[in-house]
Amino acid sequence: EELDETSLGYLALRLGWLNRVGRDGRGDAIFAFYHATFQEYFAALAVENWDYFLPRNHVDCPVEGKRYRIFEPQWKQVILLWLGRGDIADEEKEGFIRAVVEFEDSCGEWSFEKVDKGFYEYRAYFLAAAGINEFKVCSRAAEIVRQVVNWGFGEFDIEKQEWRTFLNPIEEEARKAIPETIKRLAITELTTFFEYSPNQTTCKSAADSLGQIGQGNPEAITTLARILKTTQDETTRWSAAEGLGKFGEGNLEAISALVQILETTQDEGTRIRAMRSLGQIGRGNPEAIATLVRILETTQDESTRISAGNSLGQIGQGNLEAMTTLARILKTTHDDWTRIRAAESLGQIDPGNPEAMATLARILETTNNEWTRRKAAKSLDKIDPGNPEESATLLRILKTSKYIRRRAVYSFGEIDPGNLEAIATLVRMLDTTENKYTRWSAVEGLGKIAEGNLEAITALVRILETTQDKDTRIGAARSLSQIGQGNTEAISALVRMLDTTDDDWISWRMAHSLGAIDPGNPEAIATLVRIRETSEDEDLRIRAARSLGQIGQGNLEAIATLVQILETTQDKSIRRKAEASLSQIGQGNPEAISALVRILETTQYERARRSAAESLGQIGQGNPEAISALVRILETTENKSTSRSAAESLGQIGQGNPGAISVLLQIIRTTENQYIRREAAKSLGKILTTRQHYAKVVFALKDCLSDEVYQNNFDRFNECYQLIWNCAENLPYPQFYQAWHNPPTTPHPEATEQTPNRGEQTFASPLTWESLQHLPIYCLSVDLLANETREGEIALTLSELIWEITCPDEDPPEPATPAELRRHLKTLKRRKLLPHRAILFAKHHRSGGQTFLEPIQPTPALITFCEKLTGVIAIAFLTEEPLEAQLKGFPPNQPNLISAIETWVEEV
Repeated sequence: EELDETSLGYLALRLGWLNRVGRDGRGDAIFAFYHATFQEYFAALAVENWDYFLPRNHVDCPVEGKRYRIFEPQWKQVILLWLGRGDIADEEKEGFIRAVVEFEDSCGEWSFEKVDKGFYEYRAYFLAAAGINEFKVCSRAAEIVRQVVNWGFGEFDIEKQEWRTFLNPIEEEARKAIPETIKRLAITELTTFFEYSPNQTTCKSAADSLGQIGQGNPEAITTLARILKTTQDETTRWSAAEGLGKFGEGNLEAISALVQILETTQDEGTRIRAMRSLGQIGRGNPEAIATLVRILETTQDESTRISAGNSLGQIGQGNLEAMTTLARILKTTHDDWTRIRAAESLGQIDPGNPEAMATLARILETTNNEWTRRKAAKSLDKIDPGNPEESATLLRILKTSKYIRRRAVYSFGEIDPGNLEAIATLVRMLDTTENKYTRWSAVEGLGKIAEGNLEAITALVRILETTQDKDTRIGAARSLSQIGQGNTEAISALVRMLDTTDDDWISWRMAHSLGAIDPGNPEAIATLVRIRETSEDEDLRIRAARSLGQIGQGNLEAIATLVQILETTQDKSIRRKAEASLSQIGQGNPEAISALVRILETTQYERARRSAAESLGQIGQGNPEAISALVRILETTENKSTSRSAAESLGQIGQGNPGAISVLLQIIRTTENQYIRREAAKSLGKILTTRQHYAKVVFALKDCLSDEVYQNNFDRFNECYQLIWNCAENLPYPQFYQAWHNPPTTPHPEATEQTPNRGEQTFASPLTWESLQHLPIYCLSVDLLANETREGEIALTLSELIWEITCPDEDPPEPATPAELRRHLKTLKRRKLLPHRAILFAKHHRSGGQTFLEPIQPTPALITFCEKLTGVIAIAFLTEEPLEAQLKGFPPNQPNLISAIETWVEEV
């Protein structure tokens, strides 16, 4: 308390909280924090009255001109730190918690079984649940925790004598809040919950939650142990067993409960989970080891023996009984999988055990099952890493067994790629055998393990030029494309093949491989173009076009070919292949998009329309033509499958598009098909990008949250509720309140889109960077600074952004403080290299050839930093947030927005 600001900063520096302390050009203290928490801590120290977080005079509607920081995510940590301050009276904290818990938003009447509060009332309550963890003596702590647990998992309705649960968004947020609140009280409430809940699914979720927060808590362990012993529902038992495995390390009560359930239950799922948990918490415990040993020796079920062996391998380190039992299993069982698991477990508790390694080696050499052999090889590597026996065994297989060579090659690719002896063996196989199946395996194997190996490349080239078998030749070309990158011998061989073969299918494969190892190769491109233009096999033409697109050359011609095939062929399977190829190489291509739009609008075949709609969703990102076509389909088609596909595709490409938002809203409000409506709701949630969009959704859908809709069409109610919940998470409370009670304001005609919108209120057209290019203003994206709180990083980022525009040929300076950045900006001014007088911060979104500027919510750290630059350069934000006088804020829906920005720039 006796230190001044700078001395306190230096103390923090010595404690390791800061990386720099100093003063700027105006004499203000500078703190460069290592962690955001310390900056938030000092921010919390500066707040004297909780009115700063929540207006004290709030009753049931927004207080004009006041911010509701309790709903702003970036202020949550500051609020929690404020509640943890020792110099704030408990009465003051109590008053704040009471105001938060009793907050009324006056947005709707909520007397439904599954919804009993307003959107912001829930959000406030969940903040209070986290807050009492900092203010644990709060008189309402137990009440708050109980209510959050009830919202998360349900409660008993005394009047109706039935169990009551809540809508998914409420449940999910409540469950997220439980780990943040007072764990002791949450554990007590969850413990009580299990005594009354009849819903086994919810019991399982509650057991999962208890497993998350119960670390080191005896009551939580006792509760899960009791559930394990008493419940008759096996899925709940599974959760209890898994919960004990998470935090019951070494706890005798937890181990005893798991042992008891292993000895009494007949359910294999419960037994396996109990054994798995014992393997996590029972290290060295004699009772746990003895139980697993008994199971291994008595059960006839091989999957149970495997689980028991696995767990024994985790906890039986050095235990003689465990080692003896596993060794006995190796000798007596006839099941290879059980033997593998037993050997692996024995290797865990007795690394390098010779009996375990010998068993795995025998399995490798004797089994005829490819997958068993592969697993044995991996297990051998686990218990003796780097053991040469594994590779040696695979080599023996490679040389002697004609049935499982292919699997051996795959195993080499995983455990020992580049093994020279294996490569030499495969090359000899190519040179000596006439059996085409063996040759196929060798060719394929070299492609797996011989990357860059000259001997392998030479062998494949030899096969390419001498074999008469078409499939082997194609396989050799494919393997060369995998291992021959840039190799001149491989390139020359493939070019020679192109010159000599008359088979278009072989030519396509050679050209495709040639393009893979030598991108842009003219012979490969010429061949693919020829096939694309002359082949009568439309499937081959599609492959050639796709190859052209993939190797990076001839993309436009390739797309044109696919478009032509789409528009001329009547073969449905060929059309589907052409559309699939367009989806791979036609991203953003106007011709490809137009072709799909034509199909969408002209064909009568619904399968083709649905496929075209899906393809537009893959390549039409932000394209107005694609979006408009999907909107028209949704407005006109009566086919349910096509409607669902169009709605889904709009969710992929229609971000921020007013027409897409409007048509999806219309579907949600009016369609009776729940599947189409559900897809529309999902897509709408993906494409909302601005506060105007969220406000529009609130106003359009709030009437769907009526008692009538709740009773008669609960699915529609539920979908609309989830969407508006999302809007509440993205809108400040005053703006949500305005949207709920009044239609969104219609802006001045000059700033309004003239496209009719089904009679709905319209919004100001989005602001674009292109519309501001005539102004001397830096329009900077805040994406890089969205969550940045460190002063030095903000300074560096702004320096790089400004210098990239102003002096692209110079290395930007590396300022660490606002004062240093100010000094560098003044230097630019003196050099007459600072052409712009102002900065406008916004979020940038590129779409349809334009850069749209979207509103942001500036962080306190960025605002504080920018305030210290205003003497050198003017700064504004595209935001709804009220800002201090030295900074300018432009609301995105402000009438005549461009004119307002022009006036501001002229004045600075």
